[in-house]
Amino acid sequence: MEPWIRDYIYLSYIKYISLTHKALNLKTIAIGSSHGHYGFLPQNDQEFNLSNTSQDLYISYNLYRNYVNMPLLQNILCFYSVFSSGFCMQQGGDYVFMPIYKMLYNIDYKQSNKRERERTGVEKIRRAVCGTSTLL
Repeated sequence: MEPWIRDYIYLSYIKYISLTHKALNLKTIAIGSSHGHYGFLPQNDQEFNLSNTSQDLYISYNLYRNYVNMPLLQNILCFYSVFSSGFCMQQGGDYVFMPIYKMLYNIDYKQSNKRERERTGVEKIRRAVCGTSTLL
């Protein structure tokens, strides 16, 4: 295994353990791609950055669903970029990281056809955010 893959897995696991440890006291979480990963610095123990490089809207939405009911949560920051509506982690070079989201957060691989995306709600969210474009 390449050292950078091992490091990514290790850091993802540390982030998951840290989130699990802090979840009951969090008031703010950030989700989204690298803009959030590098752009949001938690200021105290009640804020957590769950963003990661190459995180697409499908992953972000499922993280939102997993953590929206935390008892003290008041703010969810979703980092959205110009390319976000058309980016699919599973179809890009970072598809190798999809199993990490499955193992740690129980996020299934994205369905590949439009009917399945509509059924899972991803297409509805994309339409709400992006209009009727079919980039995803």
